[in-house]
Amino acid sequence: MNKSSYALFLFSTFCWYNIFVSGQCGLPGGVCNQDPNSTEFQNVLKLALDEFNTKEQKNCDCLYETISVSNVSSQVVAGLLWRFEAVVAPNCDMGVQPQAYNFTVWIKVNGEAPEITWTPA
Repeated sequence: MNKSSYALFLFSTFCWYNIFVSGQCGLPGGVCNQDPNSTEFQNVLKLALDEFNTKEQKNCDCLYETISVSNVSSQVVAGLLWRFEAVVAPNCDMGVQPQAYNFTVWIKVNGEAPEITWTPA
């Protein structure tokens, strides 16, 4: 399954769950707090960390891993927009301290590849 198909699957599963099962989001288009341990979010986190490692680790064999995650939220905006803070650190000893980043993952409804951005927290 390619990234676009996977992203669309995540989006539709999440929407179905929130609308028909949990009823937790309140207003359509509103920001909803999410469980960082949910399967849906763990899949989003994996997408974000894979992209982070691709862009940030060009000249190193080390990969960044998640130390902690907080402030997880989602919002339906022409797809599903996830926001969260993650503390990441390399999985090898390269003298780098753990760093917090604010991630945004936008899974578009039209099937385009997810838009993933991050900034230091």
